[in-house]
Amino acid sequence: MITHFVKMHFILNLLTQFRINLFAYDWRTLAMEPKKRISEVVENGFSVINSYFNPTLIKRLGKEFDTLIAKHSRNEKSSNGVIRSVKLEALKSDNFQATFDVMNDTNLISILTGFYKRIYDLDIDKEPFDKVDLEYNAVPGKSVNSDYHFDRIPSVKCQIYLNDVGQNNGALSVIPKSQSSSRRIAMEMLESNSNPLFLKNFLKKNIAPTQLLTGVAGTLTIFDTMVLHKGGEITDGFRKTIRLVKWPPCLDKKYYLFQNTSKSIKFYSENFYHPKSNEDKTRVNPRFIYQNN
Repeated sequence: MITHFVKMHFILNLLTQFRINLFAYDWRTLAMEPKKRISEVVENGFSVINSYFNPTLIKRLGKEFDTLIAKHSRNEKSSNGVIRSVKLEALKSDNFQATFDVMNDTNLISILTGFYKRIYDLDIDKEPFDKVDLEYNAVPGKSVNSDYHFDRIPSVKCQIYLNDVGQNNGALSVIPKSQSSSRRIAMEMLESNSNPLFLKNFLKKNIAPTQLLTGVAGTLTIFDTMVLHKGGEITDGFRKTIRLVKWPPCLDKKYYLFQNTSKSIKFYSENFYHPKSNEDKTRVNPRFIYQNN
């Protein structure tokens, strides 16, 4: 009887200790798996974490989103909605706490820092993000970025769906593993014109497999913007999206050179164009002038 009591006491102690450890563990870190997500972004160009942000936070973000869409000055209209880019100073001064909670998510920051360090041996700034883009698509049609493209100013973007997003209301679509070809093509173009603002970055015709990145509200997508991607096409419903943007400290060859190019999809510079054919060639972007080193 005593032996049985001692065994039961021992088991209860173990269960109690296990329960304490269970609740002390950061299950969001387990769901995120930062090392795995870094590898996915490196190899495929993107990573999707379904339902990462909880409904309470998403509700708070939604209220701030509506306020920011109505308030801030930069307003890019497309046929199906509005994009607003908000500077961090504006967020700080107006105390948008939910947005800051997301921007300071430790798992998210660990992926950003890990990606830049692993691939480019770069340490990112103290500020984890450079700007916040808010996009509201509610009218049937396509946005200006609804053809496959890579970004002229490359970055890592963290996109959050504030509502359920599927095939009919603007889910992001990507061509997996295309980021290496995009970098090679960008390097070729930069040899003749060193200003990245004039890269021909839109794909004329796609023949490669694509992947639609659908998700419920709270889904997080992290992607390297050199992967060919498109989004914002609406046939039914609406889409509310927050994108957190992190640029590299400086554009140079080290950024465009990339690993695993032999495994990438083969595209060529003649496969690309830019919709604005009559651009002002005198434009410059001092922060991002390509450095040939």
